[in-house]
Amino acid sequence: MHKATGDIVVMPTSEAEVVAVLAAAHALGIPRPSIYHLIAKSPRLRTAVDLRQDELEEARRRFGDDLAAMADALEVSETALRRRLGKLGLG
Repeated sequence: MHKATGDIVVMPTSEAEVVAVLAAAHALGIPRPSIYHLIAKSPRLRTAVDLRQDELEEARRRFGDDLAAMADALEVSETALRRRLGKLGLG
């Protein structure tokens, strides 16, 4: 389920992130890139790129190799988390 809260779009984080973004954009009647713009503007939402290395290391200590649990705890998609871990050499 997607809901608009002021100018912030709240979306579930999952492997179906692209589908969720498209659905949110459709539901709000705005283009898909606008969803990403709203996410970037929001102080309450962040993407995997915003995750610091120490946060990722802590999540890895807590959840081991359970990427789904890490993604849920960090509130990002598994796909983006996997990319971020790889970029930082933690994957």
